[in-house]
Amino acid sequence: MPDAVERFRKLTGKPKRSRREEGRPPVPPREWALVTLLLINILWLSFALGGVRLWGEITALFLSLATLFLLPRWNRGEIQGQPSPVFTLLKLPLFWFGLGLFVYFWIQSWNLAWEWTLVPDAKPKLVSQTPIVPWLPSGLFSPFEESNPVRSMIYYTIPWIACCSAWAGLMTRRSVGLLLHGLAISGLLFAIVALRQHFLDLDRILGIFPTVPSKVRADIPFWGTLVNENHAAFYLILVNGLCLGLFLSGWHRDIRLFKKGGGAWMLYLGFGIVASFAALMAQARGAIGFLVLQWILFLIICSVFLVRSFGKRGIAFPITVVALMATLLLTFVVNPAIFERQKKEWIETFNLVENPELEARYFMTRIGWDMIKDKPWYGHGAGGWRYIHFPYKAKYPEFITEHNQWKPNPYTGKRERRKVTTWFQNAHVDLLEYVIEWGIVGCLFPLMAAGWLVSRAIRSYRGWDAGGLTILMTVLVVWLGAAVEFHFRIPLVLLAWCLAFTTITKLSDLQAP
Repeated sequence: MPDAVERFRKLTGKPKRSRREEGRPPVPPREWALVTLLLINILWLSFALGGVRLWGEITALFLSLATLFLLPRWNRGEIQGQPSPVFTLLKLPLFWFGLGLFVYFWIQSWNLAWEWTLVPDAKPKLVSQTPIVPWLPSGLFSPFEESNPVRSMIYYTIPWIACCSAWAGLMTRRSVGLLLHGLAISGLLFAIVALRQHFLDLDRILGIFPTVPSKVRADIPFWGTLVNENHAAFYLILVNGLCLGLFLSGWHRDIRLFKKGGGAWMLYLGFGIVASFAALMAQARGAIGFLVLQWILFLIICSVFLVRSFGKRGIAFPITVVALMATLLLTFVVNPAIFERQKKEWIETFNLVENPELEARYFMTRIGWDMIKDKPWYGHGAGGWRYIHFPYKAKYPEFITEHNQWKPNPYTGKRERRKVTTWFQNAHVDLLEYVIEWGIVGCLFPLMAAGWLVSRAIRSYRGWDAGGLTILMTVLVVWLGAAVEFHFRIPLVLLAWCLAFTTITKLSDLQAP
């Protein structure tokens, strides 16, 4: 009799469901711990001034290295049949490309060609010397807290180890998705803090840290926890892309499962608008153009996805978003103070007369190309731009960087007239500065790592949806911004960008049939 009942249930398509039958397996505890530690690192950098201070950078380094201890498999909760994360790490090309760059910096750290030291008159001076091995990459010696190959080893180890641990240690789609959600929400918190500080007219970052003296009287003395508003705006562009991507991914998943009525994924559209508004309010000229480009590309991806899913009716949503963004932009423009300031800055941007900022960038670019022509293959040493560009600047006497200022005498307290030299700590263009400091050979390591991720993304093209393409598009937009800005010099922006690129590629790899 029981056999007959079971056959009947099979014929009717409704077999008896066992009470012990479980749904999809939960996220293993080890992967939960790994996601939590990665997000703690992001949150730490978000509220530790972006990691630009040595104490913030060192702490982020230890947090990244701690993720390696979460790779060995635990006795409970692990999915059977999965390879060991440690073996996956050792076979991971990202790990070996990063190790190659680390060794490259290590060679530059002891094969010295320059030394930033104090001469007998107690003034710092750049002294040249013969490298120990002339045919190897060479670098510069400077105090540890300054920019040098050793500091670069610390800086780039943070995203390298974090991304390798994320790829090797996260083996389920749910854990990878949790990391993407965490990146988006932590960025939303950054945007809320930035807007709150702005509208309350706070003069200290988080009410604790003062901004740099040169920006005390600026209209935007800082944004969020970053001193440079361009850096904060590009981070918010990345956050906006993550939110919009998660919004489209949730919509795509519900359509595939024939669900109606929406879900929590609808909140991410609002989160993206908040991040976009925060990026606009930063009033960073360099980032506004890329934010507009990001929204245009998003609307194209969104339109194709919705038209394929709903036909002509699908175009209604992009039109609604355009109307909403136009209203937001109008609200931004009609503010008299913001409008006049932006009008003045954009006129100065395109007016080459009496624009010291544009003039400085022009000469920095020319000096940078001269440095590349001098040492194209091995570069001048990681972190060496701020010191080694001085001899090349001497070729341009029309580029005046010295001006008189009234500085207080530390002994008498009286102000004295002194000649001050403007010190450019960065080339203000990330992609150019990488070639200057690392050379063509050193740049091959990150290029090969990015190429491997792109190849994995192409191989797993069946695992991509509209949301994943939106996040990948955002990664590209932020990278293109490095051709005119220098936001990758901030540990927070670089770590978030690398994790977004690695995680979305890993997710498509897991979703591909």
